[in-house]
Amino acid sequence: MRKKQISVILCAVLAVIAVLAGCKKEASVENTTGNSSYDKLITVDVFDTLANYQGIQSGWFAKVVKDKFNMELNIIAPNVAGGGDTLFQTRSAAGNLGDLIITKTESGRFENMVKAGLLMDMAPLLKDKIYIKIMKMQF
Repeated sequence: MRKKQISVILCAVLAVIAVLAGCKKEASVENTTGNSSYDKLITVDVFDTLANYQGIQSGWFAKVVKDKFNMELNIIAPNVAGGGDTLFQTRSAAGNLGDLIITKTESGRFENMVKAGLLMDMAPLLKDKIYIKIMKMQF
């Protein structure tokens, strides 16, 4: 059980690293700033069933992400939006859970997201990345 928890946490961390490392200057325009090496401000929608906050992330981490990548994280949290699976089901039916998804996998949820085409296989994008090689060495 402990290995499973560690694996889930590592997957979430790797997903965040991949999103942060994969952001490009061609992203949609919302605003511009001179604080980072990226010219255009982008907003990444993060669907997180474990979050207890909803909206644009604030605080020190939000500042680091904005300064380094010129990016905002828009947290979408079913726990805050009334709980249950309603928000998940509504956004799944619309075909857009978000850019980054952090969720449980029980009750076939993961399989359903794959079948519905809501997830992207990131393996080809990550195969030569140093972080993946380090994680493979640890397990």
